[in-house]
Amino acid sequence: MSFAIVLVLALLLEAAAAVFAIRLLAGLGQKARWLAVLFAAVVLGLGVAQARDTVAIIFGHVPLSPQMAAELIVLAVSFLLGVGVVVLGVLAIEGPGGREDTRATMEQFRAIADGAPNILWMADEEGKSVYFNRKWLEFTGRSRDQVGGRNWVESLHAEDRNRCLDTYRGAVAAREPFQMEYRLRRYDGEYRWMLDTGTPRFSTDGAFLGFIGAGFDITERKRAEQGLKAAKEEAESANRTKSAFLANMSHELRTPLNAIIGFSEILKNQMFGPVGSQKYCDYAEDIHGSAVLLLDLINDILDFSKAEAGKLRPREEEIDLRDVVESTLRLIRDDTRSSGLRFEDNVPQDLPWLRADGRMMKQIMLNLLSNAVKFTPAGGTISVESYQDRDGCIVLAVRDTGIGIAPDDIPVVMTAFGQADNAVTRHQRGTGLGLPLVNSLAEAHGGTFRLESQLGVGTTAVVRLPPDRVVARPAISRQASS
Repeated sequence: MSFAIVLVLALLLEAAAAVFAIRLLAGLGQKARWLAVLFAAVVLGLGVAQARDTVAIIFGHVPLSPQMAAELIVLAVSFLLGVGVVVLGVLAIEGPGGREDTRATMEQFRAIADGAPNILWMADEEGKSVYFNRKWLEFTGRSRDQVGGRNWVESLHAEDRNRCLDTYRGAVAAREPFQMEYRLRRYDGEYRWMLDTGTPRFSTDGAFLGFIGAGFDITERKRAEQGLKAAKEEAESANRTKSAFLANMSHELRTPLNAIIGFSEILKNQMFGPVGSQKYCDYAEDIHGSAVLLLDLINDILDFSKAEAGKLRPREEEIDLRDVVESTLRLIRDDTRSSGLRFEDNVPQDLPWLRADGRMMKQIMLNLLSNAVKFTPAGGTISVESYQDRDGCIVLAVRDTGIGIAPDDIPVVMTAFGQADNAVTRHQRGTGLGLPLVNSLAEAHGGTFRLESQLGVGTTAVVRLPPDRVVARPAISRQASS
């Protein structure tokens, strides 16, 4: 019976040693875990053999032969030898003083983290906080024993807690990096904006260990952003007020101007008989010319104000761009009969029609041609060209052989009330709204406007309208052109 007790105790000792070895192997990583499974299978086989012999000896009253005793001794020695090999292997992998090295590494990390100027933290694989550096503790006014798990959210602003927790839990579940902004309560009760970034940690075999993160105070940046946003909103409000004022004033000024233009035209043409001295006619003509110029300025301001306010809406109709070009050219020729300029019309007869606002398209043409006339000396050439490009867009170009624009002045003339600064332009009357208005009218149709120029050579203004505004020419128009 004493021999049976020794066998049972040996089995229990071997089982404990096996569990210890398997747990050591399982803690080394994925590959070692497969070794643990294999070792467990071997242990199970040896254990079954030993248990069978032990039961037979104790309960079956089987006499213990020298051969059976030798087998039991060999099994026990083999088993314990295997456990020893596993333990030695684990110790060899960990290296001498492995636990001490790990503990020393952690202490070094904490020393570095406590000296960092920003917030550092660490969490385990369940997302529970296990470490906050000194900066975080000093900032929040809390001690190490007051924080742990997930009670760090108590230092967050109440409006930010649920949002941050949702972000954090999602990152832990997905084991992916995250970034979030929140307000963190300082020791004096003031909430400061923080930018917090978290990075997942993994062991050498890919096991998820948790997160390590860092927080940065971005309060000043937030205040600057809010200041810029407030300034932008204030500027937009002032711009809307200005546009509304200009639009209202333009409407109010048009009525008396129409009367001035009408009556001055009657006087200069002496429609109801002679006015006496010729000087009266000259004065009436000056009044009429100035009034017309002022009305044009008011119309430009009104249209530009609509564009700035986003209220410039084209009236959709199908138009023949060639008719628009011809009528505008005819008007410009009549007004500049004595200018000595040569006009060229290079618009083809079979140009497709456009779905656009006819008045706006005529305004584009009038502004571009007026600019070309204004800055082209006598004897120069102004040409108008239109065609459909390979992308299906309709291109409208006005070219002149005028004084041109310096490259640095092109952005200036494209802004409202901007004018190039040279001796010629200073003597030309203008509002500086023509080209910006053309740009706004083109954009209202979904198109673009581009200006190309070279000093002393000339200027090319190009309006490009998108393919979805191109429509086929009506059958009657095609017959007439043929």
